[in-house]
Amino acid sequence: MVKKIVNDIKFMTESHVNNVVLMHEKAFPKFFMTLMGRPFLVAYYSTVLKYKGSISLISFDKHGDYNGFAVGFVDPSVFYKILKKNYFRFILPVFLGLMRRPYLVVNIFRGMLRVIKSEKRLNRVYTCELASTGAVKKGGGIGSVLLKNFVVEAIKKGASNVSLTTDRYNNDSVISFYRSFGFVDSGSEKRGNREMLELVLLDI
Repeated sequence: MVKKIVNDIKFMTESHVNNVVLMHEKAFPKFFMTLMGRPFLVAYYSTVLKYKGSISLISFDKHGDYNGFAVGFVDPSVFYKILKKNYFRFILPVFLGLMRRPYLVVNIFRGMLRVIKSEKRLNRVYTCELASTGAVKKGGGIGSVLLKNFVVEAIKKGASNVSLTTDRYNNDSVISFYRSFGFVDSGSEKRGNREMLELVLLDI
């Protein structure tokens, strides 16, 4: 039986960003943003925090140690416009990332195209995107607590649904977790050699 972990959920601030980056690296060790390096992740999460429609939560255990995070934003098309306008924050991080791993240049162009596509997308309903979430350790209900709090904040900001994207293959436990929470399939997309599954929690 998994021991229940007591969680304290707080809104993320700039002082938490470095710790969130460390948790992100552990949760997504081989993902593109992680491979780009810590300066890139710091720039990304700092930009999210500056967006007024962001929902950025951080979780602490009963000892006061960081144990999870959930980050997203309402009205994603507006956020991606802001992300595009703040391109200068990513110039150095992208340069440093490419110095270490030049092959990531293809992923960068794909990411730019995805941002442009998302920026131009007009949502018929007020959507909230869960962009990134992770926990230091599996089990204990950290993910559920963070997701429930994230949805509550999305409702407060007037969102009609919560959407997310995750890997379609070799990711059964994650997909099952979201489906058990009420998320349903809403589409798919290709990101290089990865096929992504789009999920949405409707009528929140």
